[in-house]
Amino acid sequence: MTRILFLLGIYSAFLSASNLAVAQGNLTAGGDVYLAGSSSPHSERVPRDIFVSGFAVTLDVEVGADAHIAGFDVEVENSVGKDLYAAGATISIEAPIGEDLTVSGFNVRLKKNASVMGNTRIAAGRITIDAPLSGSLIAAGGDIILNAPVTGNVRLTGADISFGNDAKISGTLNYSSDEEIDIPSNVISSDRVQFTKLTAPGILNDLNEALNGKKSSVWAVVFTIAAVFLIILVFLLVVAAIFLAFKPEMVEDLRSRASRHPGKSFLFGLVGMAALYGLVPLSATTIIGLPFIPFALLAIIIFCVFGGLLGTYAIFWRIADSVGIHSNNISTRLLVIGGGLIILSIIKFIPVIGWLVNLTVLLIGLGSITILLLQKSNVSETT
Repeated sequence: MTRILFLLGIYSAFLSASNLAVAQGNLTAGGDVYLAGSSSPHSERVPRDIFVSGFAVTLDVEVGADAHIAGFDVEVENSVGKDLYAAGATISIEAPIGEDLTVSGFNVRLKKNASVMGNTRIAAGRITIDAPLSGSLIAAGGDIILNAPVTGNVRLTGADISFGNDAKISGTLNYSSDEEIDIPSNVISSDRVQFTKLTAPGILNDLNEALNGKKSSVWAVVFTIAAVFLIILVFLLVVAAIFLAFKPEMVEDLRSRASRHPGKSFLFGLVGMAALYGLVPLSATTIIGLPFIPFALLAIIIFCVFGGLLGTYAIFWRIADSVGIHSNNISTRLLVIGGGLIILSIIKFIPVIGWLVNLTVLLIGLGSITILLLQKSNVSETT
């Protein structure tokens, strides 16, 4: 996955430096082909490497060397001479791969018409292997189904691992799962199998043991949840303190707007949220946008944190003001924000209503930020 994004990022920079028409999304250089946003990327055999990005990508031409593909829906319908690197939500491979295969996605399937002459590496939520593999296999996922022969050694890590009638492992099998499974002798002899119990590390393991009654009390669960909540609360209060100390006028302007016009702020919050989440699929549709996907995800997290803090501050400071709390010192305001965060966290446990209340608070804060950004944009355009 990292190699795919890195190489496609290099191509993006090359396009920009060459002043090429990005809308065309088609470039050939030194025998390599670079494509973006195409469902049927090329009409002729590619003699060397191919780089493809788009929402739905179907590789239906022969590739002489390596293929690098990134998209939401990826299908490989023709042979790849050397290595195939693919990342996406749904990945389907039904053609021979000359050397190694490296794939990451939500749902990955190697169909019977496919084959891999080198090593295979797969990470996905659901993995189905119906194609023969000549090298080793390393696979990690939630559900793993192996229904084909594997010549080399196999390493599987998954919650649910199963073997079909056509499965046969010529090398060794090392697998990790929740429980040891019964592997048919026609798949592999027991002396070549090694099992390692899959356990959650650290805090997650403590939670699991306590919830299953393996510890004397549930205090471990309570303590762990409280510790995690306290760490998050302290982090949010530190962020709030920084902005209250260094940007008090801006914070008060945002709070005042959200408090005086909660309905308007809520509507603009919907607009801001839609714009933020729309950045991810928009970036994924072109090669130029691929390197910006991590920044889009980071922007969503940052704005949600700031929006949630601002919405909490606006609503609970208004409540505090109505009961006679008018102090302007930072400590009082942080106490109000902290109390609001605790109350909202408790409200989350109320089915349906809880998350609706928290979402409303988030959108009110995010809307106030959106309005400020739009106002600054208009001012810069007029000047």
